[in-house]
Amino acid sequence: MKPYLSFLLLPLFFSLFQAPLSAGDGITTPGVLKSLVMEPEVSIDGPDTILICRGDTVQLTQTNNVADAGLRWSPEEGLLSALGDPTATVVPVVSRYYKVTVSNADGTASDSVYINVNQLIVPELIADTTVCEGTALPLVRSLVDNTRGTTYQYSPSRRFVEPTDVNSLVTPTAGGRPEYTLISTSADGICADTQLVSIQVTPSRLTISQPDTVFRCNDEDPLSLLVTAAPDVTTGEITWSPRQGIIDDLAQGGVNVRPTKDITYFVSAEVNGCPQTDSVHIRVDSLPTDLSLTSEPVMDPFCIGDTFNLRGEVFDVGDFPLIQHQWLTSPGIQSPERLYQGIFIAQDSALYQRQTVNGACVDTAEIQINVIKPPILIKDPENPVACPGEPLQLNVSFDPTRPAGELTWMDPTGALSCTECLDPVVTTNQSVTFMIEVIAEGSDCPSMDSYTVNIAPDVSPDLTTNTVVCPGTSLSLITGNVRDGIEYEISGGGQVLLDPNAEVTPTQTTTYTVTARNPAFEASSACGTVTQEITIQVADTYELFLDAPTSVCVGEQANFTARVEPNTPGVFSYTFGNGGTSQGANASLNITRDTTVSVTFIDNAGCNSLTQTATVLVDLAGIQPGIDATTLNGTEILGTAIIQGAEIVLTATGVPDDFSGTITWASNNGSPSTGTGRSITVRAPEEGRSLSYTLTVNPDNGCESSAFITFELVEEPFAIPEIISANQDGLNDDFQVFFTGGTAVDDFSLLVFNRFGQEVFNSSDPEEGWDGTKNGSPQNLGTYLFLTKFTIAGQEFQREGQFSLVR
Repeated sequence: MKPYLSFLLLPLFFSLFQAPLSAGDGITTPGVLKSLVMEPEVSIDGPDTILICRGDTVQLTQTNNVADAGLRWSPEEGLLSALGDPTATVVPVVSRYYKVTVSNADGTASDSVYINVNQLIVPELIADTTVCEGTALPLVRSLVDNTRGTTYQYSPSRRFVEPTDVNSLVTPTAGGRPEYTLISTSADGICADTQLVSIQVTPSRLTISQPDTVFRCNDEDPLSLLVTAAPDVTTGEITWSPRQGIIDDLAQGGVNVRPTKDITYFVSAEVNGCPQTDSVHIRVDSLPTDLSLTSEPVMDPFCIGDTFNLRGEVFDVGDFPLIQHQWLTSPGIQSPERLYQGIFIAQDSALYQRQTVNGACVDTAEIQINVIKPPILIKDPENPVACPGEPLQLNVSFDPTRPAGELTWMDPTGALSCTECLDPVVTTNQSVTFMIEVIAEGSDCPSMDSYTVNIAPDVSPDLTTNTVVCPGTSLSLITGNVRDGIEYEISGGGQVLLDPNAEVTPTQTTTYTVTARNPAFEASSACGTVTQEITIQVADTYELFLDAPTSVCVGEQANFTARVEPNTPGVFSYTFGNGGTSQGANASLNITRDTTVSVTFIDNAGCNSLTQTATVLVDLAGIQPGIDATTLNGTEILGTAIIQGAEIVLTATGVPDDFSGTITWASNNGSPSTGTGRSITVRAPEEGRSLSYTLTVNPDNGCESSAFITFELVEEPFAIPEIISANQDGLNDDFQVFFTGGTAVDDFSLLVFNRFGQEVFNSSDPEEGWDGTKNGSPQNLGTYLFLTKFTIAGQEFQREGQFSLVR
């Protein structure tokens, strides 16, 4: 309506400005303007949000343009002044908005302010009081269960269970009159409150001298429990409970106790007018009756390196749940040092000790283990050097500081004159190390030693390997290993040469003698002279021959041998029809088709070259075997997939009934890995991706042939749980074999045994499982064994193992 009204009054505005109004017109100029244009406005002074603590008083002021016309505050809750008072005094209980409204004929205006009342929860504390020493009490009269974010802090804090918990207990100390302060602070930290309470503590203590918990062994002497009171007991008497295990009373209220099991003793009395109680818990420990050690095997002495066990009597660990063991002296221990039984390798004689601790009980078991040390051999000479092929005297004896014994020389080459003596003679052409087995005297303990005999340096020079030359060719016979101080002589063909680098020019095949003399060894009549012979052949007429098969089976290896007569050093080179080549007098080739083979010989001197050729034919006739696969009940396996762990039958096909020869099977991952005969039953591995077998047919007369079959391995269509709960909550309650939906199962059986081997369940129904009971009685928790057999699609499965029963 306001825009419409303004439009109607617009001519009046113009007339007012054109002709001033007079008093005689009956209109007052200011009043006319006010009624025409004054829309109400109001604003609460200050911020839009005011933060206060609960219980604070707030004064609200406002400013408006209508001289407080129609002014009203709302809501009434917490408002102390009149609703129309221009200034409002409020005491809010909760956080809320307060609103002021003004109005006139032209409309209504309002403004609001939000007063945020902090919820400071200040509990009521107890009145100042007096308590007995050791009394724990709360300082609040009633439990504070909703703090609304208020935080608390007691001080001093040392005697409080939790000084920031308003409901915490405090145990005041004796002496003086302790005062405790509680500071309560609102969640935003704006509001806080401080309270004080004073507590008078009456001195009163009743104390057992032992610690709160005493550990003792069941075979120890009686334990004295002594009690003190401060100040002295004024009324009543000291009483102990329970009386079980108390053997006599002592002066000043103490007792002697010898409990046989864990127990807590309480002592009570009135001290300085206050009833007081203290307690002590005694944990009684024990050890197995027999913790002695025995060795297995029983030997005295042991040999170094022997393995032996140190054992104790078996006991029920459940009777001693805290028992621990530690080997203190245990040379050669192989097992963990904290095991009850120990495995050792004999090293030295020692008193072996194992400490057993169960709480306060300690036992140290001992056993003497004697270990015989091996004899030590003294060798003379210590580092012998022999001439090649010449005898050398060896001598050994036993070190007197160690046991003597008997010895045996290991002499595989026959170089020694005796093998069970202390002074053999050795004759050898090369350095050799003899192993010596020594048996310590008075024992069966063997040990090994060694004795090395080195050969004097070989002064033989290296001779040429080029023993074939063309007529008129000169060459050096010595080509290497020429040493200073060695005298050389070359004789043959009517010549004697003293220069090791001299050349010879044979005119016909000639044998030369090469002599090397070592003057140092000649003086001692050992290793003095080395003589070698070498024949140099002058290349002349020779003939080449090639030995080769005339036919082979498909894929069979053919062997070729070439030779020249008379024998002449040279090089043989083969060329095969398939383009391959080979060097040497002997060659091999896998033949798959008719092949021509050529061999060429060139003598070492390069004086001549000869070639021979042979043709090898391939026999293509033979057996073409195949493989059929069936399940154990004879059902044919269609496709290439079988289940992991399944058993199937493989049968050779295409082999005549009157076949004479061998039929073999081989696999790199099946079981068995090999087999013979026309049929073989195999088991697929329980993991992996494939199973393969190769069939080989080898006739007595004819060519070998083979066939190959492979299967894809798929996962088993069943699962066996490792744990059942058997608590009837509908989850994992029964132990059974779970089959994939749609799996057809035949010949099913399931047996379950407890850890003593007793049968607790059996069934031939694959849908039935064991619910953890026998004859309706729940069975013990723990480990159980199972055995199950069944057939899926003709493939037989057998599984056995263990699972756990829990509740």
